[in-house]
Amino acid sequence: MNTFPLKILTPAGEVLSADVTHVAVRTETGALGIMAKHTPLLASCPQGPIRIQRDGLWVTYDSTPFVLNMDGTTVTILSASATESDPQSSDGTAVESSDGF
Repeated sequence: MNTFPLKILTPAGEVLSADVTHVAVRTETGALGIMAKHTPLLASCPQGPIRIQRDGLWVTYDSTPFVLNMDGTTVTILSASATESDPQSSDGTAVESSDGF
C-alpha cells in the first residue's frame, strides 16, 4: 500500500510526523478517509478521534477541534491539543475503538 506523510501540529510542538497509509476523521459535514494521492482539500473537524493506519496498525489520537489540510501529497493537522489514545493489547497490536470509527 502507498504511504504519505502526516504531521499533527499543536502550539506545543509536533505531536506526530510519520508516513501513514490511511487517515480517518469526522468533519463538520461527515466522515472523511484519506489515502495517498488524495485530491487537495481543507476540512474543519470537530473535537474527536483522528484514526491513523501506520505499519498495518490503526492508532487513534484524541484531538480538540482541528483543521486538516491535504495538499495532494502531505496531510497536516493543526490542533490546540492532540494525544495518542489507543491502548495496546498484550500482543502489541492496536485495540479497535469502541465506536467503530
